[in-house]
Amino acid sequence: MWLAGTIFLSGKRINENLKGWLDIAKKVRRLFQKQPPTRIDEQATFLLVLEELSEKGELLGDAVSAFVQILEFTPVPSAKGTLGKRPDALYIVSVKTSEGLHIYGIKSSMKVEFKHQFQTGQLDF
Repeated sequence: MWLAGTIFLSGKRINENLKGWLDIAKKVRRLFQKQPPTRIDEQATFLLVLEELSEKGELLGDAVSAFVQILEFTPVPSAKGTLGKRPDALYIVSVKTSEGLHIYGIKSSMKVEFKHQFQTGQLDF
């Protein structure tokens, strides 16, 4: 399993790295708009979530942590490559910022099944 959160646990380096990841995310989004893929993997899913949160102004260099969970539906053990071995999966991406916790459920077909934001302030619980 690929843990996207490792890029966010770097202390000061987060501000430097986040901009680079967002630049990559925008390029991936443009590429997908020009030529939509039939399936995406967890890294592409994570980049799409980052790009959407950035567009909404939710990522202003204050991301605390991120995590990608993979739920496989039709594994193909004999296939080559990560995406080939699990062509049908649901990726659950959670990103915690100072503003809240964002949880997305996106299928490998790029269909967004759900997204929700939880406020994480002390008075919100």
